[in-house]
Parts: sequence; C-alpha cells; structure tokens
Amino acid sequence: MCVFRKISRCARASAGRLTHMLTGGAVVAAAIIGATPGAFAQSSPGPAPKKATAASKKPVTPAPVKLVPQQQPQEPETLAVTSASTPSYRIEKEDVLDVVVTERPEYSKSAEVLPDGTISYPRLGQVYVVGMTLGDLERRIFKELDRLFVNPEITVSVRQRRVRQVSIVGDGIRQAGKQVMRDGWRVLDVIAAAGGLVTSRPELLSAHLLKPKEGGMVAIDLKKLMANDATQNLLVEQDDVLTVQTRPVSETQVQVLGQVGKPGSFVYPEDASVIRLITEAGGPTAAASLSEATIERSGKTIKVDLREAYRSGTDPEGVSLLPGDRLVIPENKRYVYVFGAVGKPGMMVYPDDRKLTVASILGETIVSVQNAEYKRTQLMRQKADGTAQTTIVNGEELIDKGNFSLDVPVEPGDVVYVPFKKGRRSILGESMGLINVLPALGWLFNGGMF
Repeated sequence: MCVFRKISRCARASAGRLTHMLTGGAVVAAAIIGATPGAFAQSSPGPAPKKATAASKKPVTPAPVKLVPQQQPQEPETLAVTSASTPSYRIEKEDVLDVVVTERPEYSKSAEVLPDGTISYPRLGQVYVVGMTLGDLERRIFKELDRLFVNPEITVSVRQRRVRQVSIVGDGIRQAGKQVMRDGWRVLDVIAAAGGLVTSRPELLSAHLLKPKEGGMVAIDLKKLMANDATQNLLVEQDDVLTVQTRPVSETQVQVLGQVGKPGSFVYPEDASVIRLITEAGGPTAAASLSEATIERSGKTIKVDLREAYRSGTDPEGVSLLPGDRLVIPENKRYVYVFGAVGKPGMMVYPDDRKLTVASILGETIVSVQNAEYKRTQLMRQKADGTAQTTIVNGEELIDKGNFSLDVPVEPGDVVYVPFKKGRRSILGESMGLINVLPALGWLFNGGMF
C-alpha cells in the first residue's frame, strides 16, 4: 500500500509538472506566433470547471498579453566555458575562474584574475594567466600537483567572464559606439549590431580594423565584404576598434563642367558610366560640343567623342569614369558664315551631331527669293595657303527642282554667299564684290569679326 501511495503521489506530481510544462510551452509559442496563452489552454486537458457562484458570475476581463519581439541575445555575464567546450578561449583580466581538483577539495578554489593579470593558487603563488587558454592553465597546475598526487584530475572553467566589448566608430555607420560582443564575432556581426552602413554603396566608404593587442591595423574592403568575400570578414577580438568613414570627396565624386543643364559635382556612378553622368547633369545644351568632350584625370586630358554614344545611350568602348574625374563638355565654337540675300545673315553655329550642306543652310536661313540670285550661290573656303576657293552652286536647281546631286558639303569656317539680284545693294558694299575681298578677310574664317 505504501509503495502504491508513493507511486500515486509520484504520478500526480509528474502530471502536475507536465501540466506546468505544457502551459509554459504555450506561452512561449504564443509569443512567437502572436496567439494568447488561453488559446492553447482551452485545447489541453485540465480539471473540470467549478460551478458558477454568485461571486463568479461577474465577467472577468483577462489581462492583455504583451508580446515582446525577440531580440538578439547579448553576451551573458555568466557563461560556462571549459577547455573542452571552448578550447580557444583565452583568459582575460576580471574573469572569475573555478579550479576543481577531483577528490582534493583543498586544491579546488575560485579565483578572480587581478588587474595585473594574475591569480593566487596553492603551491604556485601568484601566477600570470592572462592570454593563457584554460587548457594551458590546467597543464600548469597539473605539473605542480603531479608531484604530490598520482595523476590528479584537474578542470579549469570560467564562472564569470569579463564583459567583452568591441567599438565601432565613424560617420559611415548608423549607430557608432561600443557593442557587447559574442564568441566568434566577425566584422559583419559588428556592422549589423551597429545598425548597418549609412549607404547602399559600400565602395563610397573606407573601413579599418584596429587591433590594439597586436598593435596593428587591417584595411577592410567593404564592397567585397558585402559581396560575401570571406577574406574581408575578419574575426574580431575584445577591445578591437572598427572604423567606417565616408571617403574624401576626391574619391567618391566626379565633376561635370561646361555645356550641360546642371554642371557641378555628382556621386561617382556605380557603373562608371559617362552617359549616365551626363544624363544626371541634365543632358547637353544646344551649344554643347560632344565631339570635343574631355576627361581630366590626374593631370592628364583624355579626348572622347560622345556624339554617337549619347545618341545611342551606350558608353564608348573602353571609356569609363574613375572617382575624382572631371568631365568637360565644351561650347561648340565652330561656325559657318552666311551673307547676302538671306533671311538670317551672320554667323551660324555648325551642329555637333550632323553635317551641313549648301541645301540645308539655304533651308535654315530662309532665302529671300524676291531679292536673291540664288542660282549663283557661292560656297567659299579658305585654303591652306590662305587664298579663297570658290564653288558656284545652282540653288535654284537644288531647292526648287530638288536636284540634290548638285548639293555640296559645308565645313566649319566656310562662307555661304547668296548674291542679290541686279539693282539690289549688297550688304558688303557696291564698290567691291565679296569674292575680290575674301583673301583679305582672314578674320572672317576664325570669327574675329564677331
């Protein structure tokens, strides 16, 4: 009977513990998936409900369950660390060590590592232990006690560890400061604990890991790190300092100067695209000369023709930007000169993106037909020896009859002259014809008049 009663009591106790475990498990599950503990309690067996009394008829509002999101666990102050579980752990100042010698309580003791890095131990006196592994210390004690006892069994563990911290500083990180670190932390762990980088462009930042214990500093390539390059994800140790800084402007920006909508400094394009940069700068103006664009880099000037590239939206082969580059889009200073019986006489900008002909110039300048003798249109070009070369173009056949086989290309610096009809005054005067005075008018070809 006594045995049976004992078994019954044990069964009831076990059932109670099981009910307690089930209830506790329901609370944990509720916190994870967002349900209330009551939802789980209703589905689990329990004692029969009591009959309602007058006092129990009053409705009871259950207390609200506050669900706290799980957080990243931080390093506990007390953690069982042994030579078997953590063979690489090295003793530090302020650690509290437990030394256990089996069946020899007089040699079993707890000891705090003093600020000078030592502990006090029987027969050894003050022993410097900072930097030792737990196994190192076990062997050191074994060597001494082995003289007294046959094969003593010694275990050294860490009862309480010093709070280990790593620092992260700089304007490239969201939450600079000290972070309590865990075993095995690497650079990515530190960055994550500090809220991450301030930009999605890690190449705009520089990072270094300072290791005071080793007296050195290691550069970290953040772009490779964020691309999961394990060679950059270094192991961090207590008191290490990770610096993350924005790079100097000369290393992160490029300039666009000249004939663009918004000249100025811009963040270096991620794909190093010249066309992307021009687009970001508002595109070229009407006066831009894309054919004469240059990239200024480290004292050198690189000429690049961007006409076709901008038209197609594809960067020229072999042309890309580097941080600190200066892209210059100059003003188009190439001109042709149109005089005579035309609606728009004067200097005309030679387009950067297309070739001009006599037909296109006559069409753009609106020939005054009533006054023009444009079947004798003259194209004048300065030769290498400084003299004038004149070509007569029948503008009447060309424009009125569409005989474009008579059309003639026009180059920058050329002069197109449409004579007036007889009896009309020439804009260059009656006393001399334009052809006669052309060799003396060198300024006409280089724009000196204007």
